[in-house]
Amino acid sequence: MPWLYFAAFVFLLCSHLGAAAGVVYRGLLPGRDEDVIGAGIAWARLNLGGTNQETVVETFYKAQVTATVSMQPDIQYIASPSGIYRDALAVGLRFTVTP
Repeated sequence: MPWLYFAAFVFLLCSHLGAAAGVVYRGLLPGRDEDVIGAGIAWARLNLGGTNQETVVETFYKAQVTATVSMQPDIQYIASPSGIYRDALAVGLRFTVTP
């Protein structure tokens, strides 16, 4: 059965202010009730110089291949990492096997 979940929060950590929000949807495709798609965004104000902020946008799709195996491609775009580096793109693929 499809379901949608949304979360957002603001945080203060070591004098750094930040905020994050994300959405997750399960059962996007017919017959794929255990698959999950999600996206999120996070922002942090930093005190390191440069832009003094970092923003991350992420999206993923978790495919439940079998009852015990899942595969999850993920892509993240990081604007101004640590507030002082050039923008970055991170791409990953996670395999999970549960007993």
